[in-house]
Amino acid sequence: MYSSTKNDDKKSNGPCEALIGLILWGVVLANTSSEVYDLLDKQWYYKLAINNTIGFGIIFTGAMLTMCSVFGECELISKCLGGITILAAVGLVIANMVYIGLIMDADIDHTFIGYKDFWSDGAMNFTRLSDPNVIMPTPHPIINATSITTYADTPHWPYVLSDVLVRICTGSLMVVLFVGAFSGVVLGGGFLCSKCK
Repeated sequence: MYSSTKNDDKKSNGPCEALIGLILWGVVLANTSSEVYDLLDKQWYYKLAINNTIGFGIIFTGAMLTMCSVFGECELISKCLGGITILAAVGLVIANMVYIGLIMDADIDHTFIGYKDFWSDGAMNFTRLSDPNVIMPTPHPIINATSITTYADTPHWPYVLSDVLVRICTGSLMVVLFVGAFSGVVLGGGFLCSKCK
């Protein structure tokens, strides 16, 4: 009985993790704009936010529908929905690796766990936003011709949050790769030693 409760807890963590990812990336996406990311020279951050918000939304919805179909004892539907959810999760991981690779290629100092700037310096440079020559585009230039708005009043916190989330993604990727490489070397060395005896 104890082990089945433990397994149920492990199964229910998937939707919770997807919901947390959906909320965090959704907050970033709702409070940022692609124009500001362009000015900050961090275009891939916005595309990653869109990708993760949609991906975590699909995974969360699929996991919830799968759980509802399991409780409703619809075995065929739960298998189909579970398979779709797993495919969405695999697709999200692959897309994340592509976007993280592009982000790391553009700014390795702030995204590689081994560099000092990863731990001590923010990747977002907000000085470009306070430049008075950079004017925010308005949807109707004739109507809004008297009011000139700049990016100086843009809140910084959602962009900093996206920087933190990207660092969590890149740091996790590096830890997984380092642990995998170390494990492969140890297992390969152990296998070669066993063959030499």
